Amino acid sequence: KNSLDLLSNISGVQISKKSSVTMSMRTGRPEKAMPRKMKPPVHTLFPIGSKGGIRRDILKASNSPQLDIELVNMICSKCGSQSTSKRCNKCDGFSSIVLVCPNCNKKIERDTCPYCKAIGISHTKISYHLKEAIDNAVKNVGYRPKPPLKGVEGLTNNTRIPEMLEKGILRNKYDLSIYKDGTIRFDATNSPLTHFTAEQIGLKVEELQNLGYTLDVEGKPLETTNQLIELFIQDIILPYECGEHLLRIANFIDDLLINVYNEKAYYKSNSINDMLGKLVLGLAPHTSVGVIGRVIGFNEAQVCFAHPYWHSAKRRDCDGDGDAILLLMDAFLNFSKDFLPAQMGGLMDTPLLIQPIVLPKEVQRQAHNFDITNNYPLSFYQESKNEISPSELKSKIDVVRSRLKKESQFYGLNFTHPTSTFSIEKSRSTYSTVKSLSEKLEKQIDIAIKICSVDVDKVVSSVLNTHLLPDILGNMTAYTSQKFRCRDCGRSYRRIPVRGTCLSCGYKLQTTVSRKSVEKYLKLSLNLCERFNVDDYINKRLDLISNELKTLFPPTEESNQVVLTDYV
Repeated sequence: KNSLDLLSNISGVQISKKSSVTMSMRTGRPEKAMPRKMKPPVHTLFPIGSKGGIRRDILKASNSPQLDIELVNMICSKCGSQSTSKRCNKCDGFSSIVLVCPNCNKKIERDTCPYCKAIGISHTKISYHLKEAIDNAVKNVGYRPKPPLKGVEGLTNNTRIPEMLEKGILRNKYDLSIYKDGTIRFDATNSPLTHFTAEQIGLKVEELQNLGYTLDVEGKPLETTNQLIELFIQDIILPYECGEHLLRIANFIDDLLINVYNEKAYYKSNSINDMLGKLVLGLAPHTSVGVIGRVIGFNEAQVCFAHPYWHSAKRRDCDGDGDAILLLMDAFLNFSKDFLPAQMGGLMDTPLLIQPIVLPKEVQRQAHNFDITNNYPLSFYQESKNEISPSELKSKIDVVRSRLKKESQFYGLNFTHPTSTFSIEKSRSTYSTVKSLSEKLEKQIDIAIKICSVDVDKVVSSVLNTHLLPDILGNMTAYTSQKFRCRDCGRSYRRIPVRGTCLSCGYKLQTTVSRKSVEKYLKLSLNLCERFNVDDYINKRLDLISNELKTLFPPTEESNQVVLTDYV
């Protein structure tokens, strides 16, 4: 019937196709390992309005004679003074929030004002003595921050309660940026792992033994660095960059415990190896539950290696998503619901709950289909030719679901093919190291040309239609509707004032979107259209965009500046 039958008859051996079904898939996400920062990055959630300039520098704002900011209305029950935290800044007494009527500005004891029936609010605009507060904070922590000490323009939480300045000063000391909930994050792409060796994560046998790893997968005592070990389900292996970041956070936490909370240092860490055995939280975006994990090693790869159960407990399918890593003590000390934005979605991506123990039966069902056999029987390959449903092969392949009621759900997970390493010498992909888009596109096109099954013209058309053209159009819209920002105080204007300078400080104004950013992809797009046979529709769209840009930015030699008096 075919060549395979012929070869089988000649050889006397049954020769089959390499696979019963072949599938193509698109992989679009490179590895990622970097600190999470707000835009723009900040050291502390403390409001300074426009007084801090474009960098929102708290130190610069403190030079202003008066700082009017919206803050929580808290009164100390002991001395009666205004406070910004639940412990009084002056006498260390307890403070409580007092509601104020937004209309008559009177203090009210109930939710609504008895006079004008308006709903009370917990914050008011006050004149805050920032310089005095900074001096006190510097005195408390024993460190004077280097400019800029970055704050925020205004708070978006319900109560307008700010973070204490001491924390921001210490983050400035260790070059750390805060997230919206008061924690510090490091993002890393997920990667599943069930087995490893001490050599692969750069540890000595004694260090692994101290972490509880005493036997290899064969039950033999752990004695060499190349013995294969099964990963405990809540242990994780992080990138070296993440380890260095966690070390700085640990030093920040210790400073905070000693100087602010009058407690003993907890971590006492001097090197990245001191972070071994420390507990962290894994947190996925759009969720509100952090899963506890233990750091047992570091690797050159730019991913977070962890057990499939651990990733699945975060509600992830191990498909290349990136999640946040938080040092557990940082979440305990610095997270607060009071800091979260009042807008919809403010509770997402925050550790409202903490899951201390991962139970396989409670993780997502995708992990229950995880294949844990050490070999595939011949009948599996034979049945695959008939394209039967996977559910009909349950008895032939060992999966997690079959162990959920047994103790073996936690250990003894097998694999079919071993590997000597799980990270290559080149720890970062070209996509993440190449900076310019044109170079990335050239490399993508070069690969497309080499692969016979790929139509390079369609690849280029897709890139133009889904990326370059929408970016050009979006930048044009942003340019024509942009605001103008003061270079000094940061105040923005929808239209340039008649006098052409900032109305607050008299400084020069600058555009927020430049001509260069609008035109940056145009030449690249035109070049691709010339080199490849792209769709006529895309060609026509690009022609229209080019004509529109010529109208928006006429050539220099043809443009003549006119003034209003020319029409008088």
